[in-house]
Amino acid sequence: MIGISISNSLFYEKARAEYEYRLNFDQVTGLRKRETFNNLGESYVEYDCSFMGVFASDIIRLSDINEKFGYMAGNARLRMVADVISGVFTGYDIYRYEQDEIVVFLQGY
Repeated sequence: MIGISISNSLFYEKARAEYEYRLNFDQVTGLRKRETFNNLGESYVEYDCSFMGVFASDIIRLSDINEKFGYMAGNARLRMVADVISGVFTGYDIYRYEQDEIVVFLQGY
């Protein structure tokens, strides 16, 4: 009986962690979601830092890629751009803000 209880508890914790991940992170890119950015925006004001900035990137003609080649191709392009931006802005918070927009919140101390 104890084994079943532990197993159920582990299953519950894994399901909860998966739910939290899906709630806060985009399924295509693995980047944080827009809602996460909006929720954390007010707390960023409280940081004591020397600079703040936002870098935004719009993936041009993503809808055309989706229409001509399908969503798998569009998602692949989106992941590629997200990977490049993540490599350039290592250590900063990066968000998928819209379907074709990626936003980086920059802060320094």
